[in-house]
Amino acid sequence: MRSKVIIVLFFMFLVFGCNTKKDKKDTEVLVFNLKDQTEKEKINFLKLKLDESHQNLLNPSISKDSIGKVYKSWSELHNNLYKFLVKNNFNWGVKKKNIKLFNKIYFNKDGGIKVYAFRIYDSVSEINTQKYKKLIKEFAKEVKVSIKKSDDFAQCGKISLPNF
Repeated sequence: MRSKVIIVLFFMFLVFGCNTKKDKKDTEVLVFNLKDQTEKEKINFLKLKLDESHQNLLNPSISKDSIGKVYKSWSELHNNLYKFLVKNNFNWGVKKKNIKLFNKIYFNKDGGIKVYAFRIYDSVSEINTQKYKKLIKEFAKEVKVSIKKSDDFAQCGKISLPNF
């Protein structure tokens, strides 16, 4: 009898112990380098059809009355990114005053980053590009924009980050 109870308890532990819910913070953020994508990466990115499901809030015809708030959130996001890169001692490895990038960032309706796609316009090495990609993944897990919407949304555009 005792062994049956132990077996039942063990079975219950396996069934219920392995079905823990994944915390939202542990959700994987997808990061894409749009400049040096392999054909497979390009296909995987396009399969997501993000532009169909995420309106670009930086489009004045979409944001109309709240475009000022959208611009402010875009600016704050990139100021926070710059601070994050400095805090993590990231070095672009080039002798330019500013680094120019294109970012296309897809957010969930609560302002959390789901997908971060970027293209670096300057001649940054593959090693530093990969370091940047890794840091973006970390940054995206802990940052949110101040905008909340009823649906997922996007912000995209060119930026210039100071090269420290």
